[in-house]
Amino acid sequence: MLITDPSYTLPRLIALRYDNTFTNGANQPGLVAARDQQTRQLIDCVVKFRGGERMTPEACARELLAAFIAKEWGIRVVEPVLVDILPEFSELERGKAHYQLLAKSIGLNVGSVYIPGYDTIPVHQPLSAVELPQAQHIFVFDVFIQNADRRVEKPNLMGNGQELVIYDHELAFSFIQALFKNKTPYQLREQDRVWIENLFLLAKIKRFPLPELAIKQALDRLDNKFWDRAFELIPPEWRTDQLPEIRSFLTQIVNNSDLFVQSVKPFLV
Repeated sequence: MLITDPSYTLPRLIALRYDNTFTNGANQPGLVAARDQQTRQLIDCVVKFRGGERMTPEACARELLAAFIAKEWGIRVVEPVLVDILPEFSELERGKAHYQLLAKSIGLNVGSVYIPGYDTIPVHQPLSAVELPQAQHIFVFDVFIQNADRRVEKPNLMGNGQELVIYDHELAFSFIQALFKNKTPYQLREQDRVWIENLFLLAKIKRFPLPELAIKQALDRLDNKFWDRAFELIPPEWRTDQLPEIRSFLTQIVNNSDLFVQSVKPFLV
């Protein structure tokens, strides 16, 4: 469901049971059973604890915002949720390896609904006809939000043979950290070539024409209604000066979508 749908809500859950740690992630996310405060449903979710290495308030906001943009584009992304870590939940894990991480994560944390039955996409496996258009949109999405983190050694992408699902976006919007920002972000620069050519999906979609019209339509959906709703859904304590800066930068691309698409196409030759 799009976040601009009047019936969309960002689920807020309370953690009840700690099941496992994903040790391959820098932030040591955990698999947690949590209860939805509205539906009372018990949900298995992956939580990126605020006490983790990179999970600043800004990173939490970026994680949510990237998921919202992906949903608006029609890209399947792990379903975002907010997970409340209570002191009593943390105390239940006292003496375990992850206790200190939980103790530093009291309050709201960003998470996603756990999806079983999906595997990481093999590096050298070609895409199916069903997966190709999804991969093209994901590649352009990564270029658009400057997400250099979906690399061969860390695809942050899983599939089931029919559907591709993306995750992990706390390092997206890297233009925020740039010392010399691109004043025309809809025109990629030579210095962008390094990170774009390292993107996991580029080699898989080369020599296939981009669905230009569909991509422009996806960009057009990021209007004022979308941005206002996205900012409203992000918890106040995670809203920093980064958010309006991201909005301004990406809106320039949306307003010049033709030039942006033409700037992406040479990478696919």
